Amino acid sequence: METVVVAPYMTRIKHGPATYVRVLMNDVPMYDRAVMDFASQAFPATPWLIPGQNRVEVEVRDAPKNPHCEQAPPHFELFLFHQDMDALNDGSNETPLYHEEYPAVLETLPPEERKLPCSWTATFKPEGYIPEPIWADSAPGPVPEQGTPELLKAVFDLHIAFEKKDVDALVAVAALKLQDQQRYFGPLETNIPSEVKKEHVEMLAQPWDLMPFEPAKLRFRSCQGGRVAYVTHEDGGPPLRAKHQFDPLQRWAAKPLLMRQGSDDWRIYR
Repeated sequence: METVVVAPYMTRIKHGPATYVRVLMNDVPMYDRAVMDFASQAFPATPWLIPGQNRVEVEVRDAPKNPHCEQAPPHFELFLFHQDMDALNDGSNETPLYHEEYPAVLETLPPEERKLPCSWTATFKPEGYIPEPIWADSAPGPVPEQGTPELLKAVFDLHIAFEKKDVDALVAVAALKLQDQQRYFGPLETNIPSEVKKEHVEMLAQPWDLMPFEPAKLRFRSCQGGRVAYVTHEDGGPPLRAKHQFDPLQRWAAKPLLMRQGSDDWRIYR
């Protein structure tokens, strides 16, 4: 059987201090953070896309300023592009799909909306083969902000696996996530359970201080009509966090996306 090649779309983000930014792709959060310094990252965009028309929404609000960067103006840049894997990697292999920058985008908004918090939306239609998202066949339904026993259990399963350093349980919780990644990228060391298990053995062997699981402080956001749930801490940060006991630069954190299975079951898929 001929292998179907998934369109190689990428996201590049540049983010400066003093703003908190959330990017929703088709009503599902793909980026959600504030930074104290200047950050730049790139990651595959295709897993966030859907066949046909796509919708991106960017939300920007104030965030604490870095006292060492007080003179730096707020800035956020979102660039979605098609990457030609056969061309030279000098920028000429990038075909723009969507590009916008804050605060320049404010000029396109009505005068009364040119202040924080603000948001804007855009639509675009990517070319090439893009699979249906893994949640496409999930049934819609309510997602209370405080969660449900089933949602809380799905998040707790990840927490307790990390706390007990149970590698098998950790990989089992991530099974749907690994399955989804293989749909886009094929089998790689980063998404084959046996290889992921080896990586987690090394990671869990490190000395970690895990933040206590506090279900009352979790907040759930309904996405895609309740087919997907996005969970954060009440402060907007990750609901699951751990710090390395000796290396402050090493941290583990997760803001899981969960998909509805059946009427009540939920599983982490990203």
